[in-house]
Amino acid sequence: MKVLLVVDGSSYSDMATEMVEAHRLRSQTEVTVMTVVPEHTFLGGITLGKLRGASSRKDSQQQKALALLQQPAQALSASKLKVNSLVRWGNPAEEILKVADERGISLVVMGAKGLTDPLSFRLGSVAQTVMKHARASVLLVRKETATIR
Repeated sequence: MKVLLVVDGSSYSDMATEMVEAHRLRSQTEVTVMTVVPEHTFLGGITLGKLRGASSRKDSQQQKALALLQQPAQALSASKLKVNSLVRWGNPAEEILKVADERGISLVVMGAKGLTDPLSFRLGSVAQTVMKHARASVLLVRKETATIR
């Protein structure tokens, strides 16, 4: 089985990591822990980074993204799962869907909301798009989650 765990630093992604741990997956399960650095694209495929020529800022964001992946990857490695980390740049929903297809993912686990979703929303825009378009099963984790025994 191949699992894609999507994290963004929110409390929901912490709970998604805990959910993967709680499922006691078989040791041969491959888990890809992924984050996406949002990169808005303007007409013609131009990004803000290209306009500014900001390579040092991109390096800084890359390091922050890698640091964000460390804790979930270490926690899952302790569970004897095959874990790898991945940072992508672009539209979060599109990148999650691409990775799920490219890697033959059978289960995407992510928080129901992320860092930028308004408190009044029950479902974030990225989660909604992934849930709607993914070929794989999608497990959305909420704060009021039942404990798995």
